[in-house]
Amino acid sequence: MTATSTITFPCRMPDGTWLGELQIADQRGKATLERDATTARAWIGELDDYIVLLRDASPAVSGFTAPVSAGRIENDGALFGFLPSQAGLGSVRIGLAGPSGEPLWHQSVSIRPAKFRDTIEFETMVSEICDWRTALTLDLRASSSAPWTLDRNLVAIPAEERLAVLRAAAGETAFVEALRHIENNATSKLERETTLVRLGESGIDTHSLGQHLSSAVRRRAVPSSHRLGSRLSAIPTEMPSVRRYDSTDTPDNRFAKFVGEGFRRRIVEAIGGGIDLRTPLGAWGMRTASMLDRILGSRFYRGVGNLTRLELGSPGLQRRRGYRKVLEAFLAGQAGLAVKWDDLDALVHAETRDVPSLYEIWCLVRLRDEIEKTYGIALSQDHISLSLGRLKLRRGTAATASNLVKIADQPFAMKLWYNRSFSPAPSPAVNGFWKTSPLSTGTWTKTMMPDFTIELRPKDGPGELLVHLDAKYKLKSIRNSQNPPPDRTHKADDVDKMHAYLFGINNSVGAYILYPGDTTSYFRRSDLRSTIGAIPVVPGESQNLGDCLKEILEAAVRDA
Repeated sequence: MTATSTITFPCRMPDGTWLGELQIADQRGKATLERDATTARAWIGELDDYIVLLRDASPAVSGFTAPVSAGRIENDGALFGFLPSQAGLGSVRIGLAGPSGEPLWHQSVSIRPAKFRDTIEFETMVSEICDWRTALTLDLRASSSAPWTLDRNLVAIPAEERLAVLRAAAGETAFVEALRHIENNATSKLERETTLVRLGESGIDTHSLGQHLSSAVRRRAVPSSHRLGSRLSAIPTEMPSVRRYDSTDTPDNRFAKFVGEGFRRRIVEAIGGGIDLRTPLGAWGMRTASMLDRILGSRFYRGVGNLTRLELGSPGLQRRRGYRKVLEAFLAGQAGLAVKWDDLDALVHAETRDVPSLYEIWCLVRLRDEIEKTYGIALSQDHISLSLGRLKLRRGTAATASNLVKIADQPFAMKLWYNRSFSPAPSPAVNGFWKTSPLSTGTWTKTMMPDFTIELRPKDGPGELLVHLDAKYKLKSIRNSQNPPPDRTHKADDVDKMHAYLFGINNSVGAYILYPGDTTSYFRRSDLRSTIGAIPVVPGESQNLGDCLKEILEAAVRDA
C-alpha cells in the first residue's frame, strides 16, 4: 500500500490560536506516507528520511524552536527537523516551542514501516477466521459422527494459525482471569493425615487402637511385673495420630493447572515458530505467556499436584465460576487445534502466503457475521464440511437464513451463496442469428462465478433477486485536496468488472466489490434500477458493513 500524499497535522495552541499545518514528506518532496483516518499514525517506507515542515504559519510561531532536530534548513517552508525512518516502531513527539521554551503545540505520532500495516491486516484476518473456525468446530463436532482427535503434530500447523486458535479459545484475557479467580476462590476437600506418635503423647486415634495393637510392627516386650504381662508378650511403641485439614489439591484444581500449563507451552511453541512480536497477535502471546508464568508460579498452583485423570463431567468444572471458563477454553483449544484446515494452512505458511485468497475467506466470515447481526437470524453451516477430522470450505453452497428477513417492509427468504456458478441455459432458443436465453437463473453467454451472492426470494411471489459481492484485495491511493491524508480507494477496473455480473447474470439487481480501503462508492445510471459499487472492509478496523448491506439490499428491493 503506497500513498501519494504528505501527512498533515493541523497545529493550534491550547487557546485555539492557529499556528499552521505541520507536514511530513520525504526529502525528494514526493508523497510516500499514509495516515490512518482516525489516529495520528504514520506508515512510512524503510529507506528514506523524512522532513518536517510548517506551512501557512501564523506570526505566533516566529522564533520558534524545533525539538525534533537541532538542525534547521530553509526549504519551501520552515523546515525544523529530520525524521529518520529508522526511528520507526515507536512514538515520536513532534511539536513547536516558543522563544523562551514554552510549548505552543505538540503531537505524538506512531511511526511504523509500511509493510507492518500489511502484517497487521494479514494477522487480523487469520485471527478472526480462527475465532470463527474454533466456534464452528465445536458446533460441527456436536452434530457430527466423524472421528477426530487432537492433532499431535502441531508443528505442521503454521505458527500464526496456532496462536490465533489459542487466543480465540482463551478469549483474550478471560482465561487468565479465570485462573486468577480459581487461585483466590479454590475448591478444597477435607483430608485426613495419619502419623505415628510415641505412647503417652496426645493425638492418639482411639478408634484404631484395637487394630493397631494387633498389627503394629514396632513393638517392645511387656515387663513381667506389668499387669498386662500375663496376657501380652509385647505392645506397640507408637500409636496413630490423625489430623484432618482442608486441602486444595483437588481434581478440579489439578485440571486448571494442567490446562494453564498446556496453554503456556503451546503459546511459547507458537512464538518460537516465527511470530512477529510487534504485531497484536505476537504481543498477546508474549503478554499471556508472561502472565501464565506468574500465575502458575504462585504458591497455590505449585502446591497442586499433576493431573492423573480427566474428569470433564465434574460438577465443579461445569458449574463453578472460573472452572467453567477453564473447561470452555480447554474444549475450544482442543477443537480448534484438532481439526485440520488444509486450505487455510496453505494460505498462512509464510513462504506461500496468498493474501487475496485469505481476504476472500475472511470476507465470507465477516459477511456471515454482519448478516446475522443486522437481521437477527442464524445462517446454516452449509459452507463448511467436516470429514475425518478435516475442515473444508464448500464452494457452490448456500447458507440459508433460519427465518424470513424483512427488507423494505417485505418478507424474504435469504441465502448467502459462496462461489455459486451461473451457467447459460442448456438449450437456448435459436431465432435466426440469435441465441436467446430464457429469463431464468443463469447467464447469457458464459459461466460466471461471483465470490458471494445474496439471494432474496419473496415470501408470496415467484422469482428471485440477486446481489453479487466480490472480494478484491487491491488499492489505489489518491490525493484529495479537501482532505490532505490520502484516500485509499478502489481500482476502477475492479468496479468495471461488476457490470459483467450485473448484466450477464439474469435477475441481478446489484454487484459490488469488497476492498480494504476508505471510500464507499455507489453508481447508478438514471434510466437503470440496478446498481454497482465498492464497499470498504478493512481487517482490524471497524466499518459499517452491516449498514452498507442493509442499504444496498433495501435499494435492490425498492427498485426491482
